[in-house]
Amino acid sequence: MRSDKAVKTAYLGLQLFYMAEVCMISGFAVLFLSSRGMNNSAAGATVALARLLSILILNPLSRKLDTDKVLLKKLFPIAAALLFLLHVLLVFVSGSIFYTFLVFAAASMVSALCSSLSTILYSDLFFGGIEIDYGLSRGLGSFSYTVVSYYTGRLVAAHSPECIPFIGIAVSLGFLFFTMFLCSSLNNAQAKESNFGKSDEKLLSYIRGRKGFSLLFAGILLIYSAYISANSFAINLIRSIGGSANELGIYNSLGALFEIPFMIIFSKVSMKNSRGLLCFSLLLMTLKVLLLAASHNMFWVCGAAILQGASFGLYTPSIVNYIKNNTSYGNSAKGQSVVSIAASLGGVSGMLISGKLLDNLPVRTVLLIMVVISLIGSATVWQASLKITGEP
Repeated sequence: MRSDKAVKTAYLGLQLFYMAEVCMISGFAVLFLSSRGMNNSAAGATVALARLLSILILNPLSRKLDTDKVLLKKLFPIAAALLFLLHVLLVFVSGSIFYTFLVFAAASMVSALCSSLSTILYSDLFFGGIEIDYGLSRGLGSFSYTVVSYYTGRLVAAHSPECIPFIGIAVSLGFLFFTMFLCSSLNNAQAKESNFGKSDEKLLSYIRGRKGFSLLFAGILLIYSAYISANSFAINLIRSIGGSANELGIYNSLGALFEIPFMIIFSKVSMKNSRGLLCFSLLLMTLKVLLLAASHNMFWVCGAAILQGASFGLYTPSIVNYIKNNTSYGNSAKGQSVVSIAASLGGVSGMLISGKLLDNLPVRTVLLIMVVISLIGSATVWQASLKITGEP
């Protein structure tokens, strides 16, 4: 297996700027949307709509990407360019809640699709003979998330949340550059594009026909319902203990910072023992939500952020490598899409439910509900891991 320097460099740069963009579109979503007049339910509905749309698009797209392996290299730059333009539009719709809703939902949708495209690309590069250190690339992405989150929090605290779209423009432009660079590098590298093993099976049939993947889908959906809700509405908890945007920036930065060593150190390990690390990481995710629910000052909130770093730092390389190790080349896009769609659907349900609950219940009560949901999801994924080995 060879490692092409141009492709490796491009993929590292892509993750670096993509995670900075995720910080804007996800980490500060509720804060930004509330600054433009939305309540918790409306902010949750905005993010939920975006994830639902990404699911509807990714469902048929994953099948197409498995039958046309060249399409991904054409589609990725288009998605990155659209994401950049949507961040620019956010600046010009500041006077309208409705247009903010539309543009932000569209940007969040495209951002979610880009996440799926990047993991599908990683699997295709592996089968094409190009070795990428996924843990290192995502670790660098977490580093950029840390830096951007910290300074964004400070800027927002010193000025206003209207700083967020301008930072989004800058980081999405960098993401566009490296996406185009990556596609150019792939053309030069001439990665293997063989018709052998390509599959025309529909994604829904793929999930239904494999009990292990059906359970995995359900488990990740439940876990992400809790995980996305806890992270997106962390600002509610922070405000309840006297914090502000500055503390939110610190919380996001700590979580991303502590992801870095776990992603890099355990990247190689996850290639061989992805199942064990995956199950362990999900338990840590549940403990993180529980710690948030028990937090009564920023010390414990920061502790939860550190635990998030460990849990998500293990989860990210583990789940990507676990799917890669248990799917064939012809089903690589569908395999990774199972995880992406489950996570997005979990985000949809979690944001809708949590947004509504937070308008009527204390934030700690909602977090305890999320703990129960996360526990059920973790148990379901563990059952899935017992059945999924060997399913093509």
